[in-house]
Parts: sequence; C-alpha cells; structure tokens
Amino acid sequence: NYSEEEKSSIRKKYNVPVYKKVLVYGGNLGKPQGLDFLLETIKETKNENAFFLIVGDGTEFPKMKEWFDSNKPINAKLLQRLPKEDYDRLLVACDVGLIFLDKNFLIPNFPSRLLSYLEMKIPVLAATDSNTDIGTIVEENDCGYKVISGNQQEMQEKLKLLLNGNLQQMGQNAEQLLMNNYTVDQSYHLIVNKIQHV
Repeated sequence: NYSEEEKSSIRKKYNVPVYKKVLVYGGNLGKPQGLDFLLETIKETKNENAFFLIVGDGTEFPKMKEWFDSNKPINAKLLQRLPKEDYDRLLVACDVGLIFLDKNFLIPNFPSRLLSYLEMKIPVLAATDSNTDIGTIVEENDCGYKVISGNQQEMQEKLKLLLNGNLQQMGQNAEQLLMNNYTVDQSYHLIVNKIQHV
C-alpha cells in the first residue's frame, strides 16, 4: 500500500514516465518466454499513453539489450537487475503486468509471476500458447486479458481494451483472485484433500 507520491518517486528514480500507463514485464528473460513477440509488441504499439518496462535477467538479456540499443524505443525501458525492495516498489507503481510464453509450448505452464502481479493489485495481460489456461483464468476473473502469442492484431486489441478500461477495478479483482485461490491456506487444503482421497 504505497502512496501516489511514493509510486511517482520510484518511477522518477528509474526514469519511468509518471503520467503514462506502464506495462511491466518482470522476471526471467529466457527462450521459453517467447520474447520476440514482446519486442514486436513494443515496436507495433503506437498508443502514446503506453510505456513498456522490462525488468529481468536470463539467457535472452543480451539479445534484448542489443535490440534496445539498436532501436532506441521511446515507449520502453530495459532494466537488468534491481534491489528486491526497489523491484517491489516499482512493480506496484506500474499499471499492468505482462506475461509472455512461447507459442510452441505443448504442455500447460503457470508462471509464478502471476502471483506477484495479483499481490500488487494490477491487471494482467497474458500472451501464451493455446494449451495454457492462465489467460482464461485471468479473463474469467475480470482482472485482465489473454492473447495467443504471436497474434499482434489480437495483442493490440487487448492493449486498447486495457488502456481504456477501469484498471483500478481490475486490480481489485486481481487481489480477490489471489485471496480466493492462491494463498498458503488454499494450497494447504488442496494438498491435504488430495492426500486424504488417495
């Protein structure tokens, strides 16, 4: 529960625009994330109110940095590492959480960064393969949207819906999804019930 002044302060510290809608990708930058689609999305997004913030590290970071150095996007920023406290403060100062998974996955994946976004009360935009249900869960709970990774037209449509939508209400729905399904107590009861019925 940071104040608006604290949110503005952490954005200014890392040269992130204060008056734009910030879409954040935080976490591993590796092959499984299908990050070419993220870079394509940055390039194709013309909405002047949108700003992409990528914070993370991994095998694809050098490629990401090379792309940023070559293209010098005015609507995005890449940060490699942050102190944990600053990362959390910056995350909660953002408006939308991004999840990217490679479109070729054949088995369901459920990235843990979803929980960070829900905890920070921000809506989620999930670009994934067709086998993963994380985007469906987000949409069914009215806390974001899903996109099939690689479909840029769909991505731009969902970005428009998000940027014009009630982010505060979706953020509250995100927190509710976390409390209803992903607390330690919920996990404990699910595991115990499974064991008792084996």
